[in-house]
Amino acid sequence: MRGHDTGSETTFSVTFHGVRGSTPCHGDDIMRYGGNTSCVSVLSSGSQPILFDLGTGLRYFGKECLTRDTKFVGTCLLTHSHFDHTQGLPFFAPLLNDETVLTVRGPVQDDGMSLKAVFDKLVSPPLFPVGLSHIPGTISFVDTPNSDFMIDDVHVKARAIPHVGATLGFRIELNGKSIAYLSDHQQPTDGSHGISDGARELVEGADLLIHDSQFTPQEFAVKSTWGHCTAEYAVWVATTHGVKNLALFHHSRQFRDVLGHVPTSVVVVTGIDSDGAPQGITIGSFVSVSLEPPLVGFLPGIQSKTWNALKETGKFCVNVLAENQADVCWRFAKESDDRFAGIEWAPSLNGAPAIAGSLAHIDCNLHSDALYGDHYFVVGQVTHLHTPTGVSPHAMAFYRGKVVEVAFPE
Repeated sequence: MRGHDTGSETTFSVTFHGVRGSTPCHGDDIMRYGGNTSCVSVLSSGSQPILFDLGTGLRYFGKECLTRDTKFVGTCLLTHSHFDHTQGLPFFAPLLNDETVLTVRGPVQDDGMSLKAVFDKLVSPPLFPVGLSHIPGTISFVDTPNSDFMIDDVHVKARAIPHVGATLGFRIELNGKSIAYLSDHQQPTDGSHGISDGARELVEGADLLIHDSQFTPQEFAVKSTWGHCTAEYAVWVATTHGVKNLALFHHSRQFRDVLGHVPTSVVVVTGIDSDGAPQGITIGSFVSVSLEPPLVGFLPGIQSKTWNALKETGKFCVNVLAENQADVCWRFAKESDDRFAGIEWAPSLNGAPAIAGSLAHIDCNLHSDALYGDHYFVVGQVTHLHTPTGVSPHAMAFYRGKVVEVAFPE
């Protein structure tokens, strides 16, 4: 998952190389979020590269590093020593260069075991073919308590947070911008919404919060002592502490992968923003809500800049995509300024872009939008309907990470 900028003049560039919790996984059904475990890179002009955690996503970050240089000099802020946050280290390709210097800062174990001792145990026979001493690059392990320190010009705050075993959360700050990282965060076991002083200190007013979202409420009810939380809890943390952007992290495989087997319709919601520019966003969750009055619904993510621009005008057009419009689907799935380049469209009756080739155009006024977990549930009041002639009769659906054709039997 690529790039989140924390300001118009980019201070930090954030890339998600692994977002899964517990175990890596693969298959078409997990393509949307990827299958690698926790690893996030942060690049800035104010410091060497900074990594959050060393899960299997680190291998792919290492591949990217090799496209720029064969060595790497940077720091990892390690939250804790569980497998899903550490198992990428021996597969980090830049460590094969003896000029690579990787500093790893993380917590001492509850029994006093140092960070280096943990990794010496993890990366050694018979668990791994060789020990760390056989790796050409230099790895420096720094036991890190609750503390504040600098990585070049970046200020780092490390605080103990509740999980299972010794665990840190981090906050990094540069030029007035901040990122908080709480990948594994124990919600109060009774399901209530409370927060420790250390965690509050990390998240307060952050420009970007990367936060645990392992369980559904139903899963949490039977796994409340497993060291994690619900997406709803993460949203509460963000909204009650002035966080500007929230990235839900440490995804559980089961919920999303089971729901990945449920096909959903694909549309592009379009409109004209307050500056008069056309905007559009791909939605894979369009539904009919009511016949009388005529209402439709869809669920854009809470991080969508496009939806935030569209809802200001209070009206939009739903373009129901045909099976041969996969290029349109993927173009509008990305946040970019040139999505309409080469796209044939004309104003609908409410003035929003009606994309040529679509199965139907549904003009709506905004009825309501409410926050549920990591998405808004948007309801539109239908004002006009149009079904063009001469287009493909087959619809598009989103199923197991892919767009597929939905055809009627002959």
